[in-house]
Amino acid sequence: MTARAPFLCLGPGAAARAQADAIRALGGSAVPVEGTLAPQALTSLSGFAGALWWGDEDQARAYATALAARQGPILPLITAMPDLGHVVLERHVCVDTTASGGNAALLAEAGAA
Repeated sequence: MTARAPFLCLGPGAAARAQADAIRALGGSAVPVEGTLAPQALTSLSGFAGALWWGDEDQARAYATALAARQGPILPLITAMPDLGHVVLERHVCVDTTASGGNAALLAEAGAA
């Protein structure tokens, strides 16, 4: 598993530090925001995987709208305690044996030749 890009911890207030601690406890990277960050700033900032907000619903809606307006991948706004799925990426490698009719031995013979 690999940690995602840092999460912005928007608080409000002292909650930003608690959010950062929660992300780091799961093996992730966090950037606690000091003070407040205008929702519009989320549309142009880069290098983060998502944001945490534990405050009021109106501000959450404004942050979610700003994240949705971004170009590129959709980034989450986490309004509860983050979990491992938010913080890390899991990569799998799959060997497709379809070309050999599902016969792994035949595929191994072709690779040895």
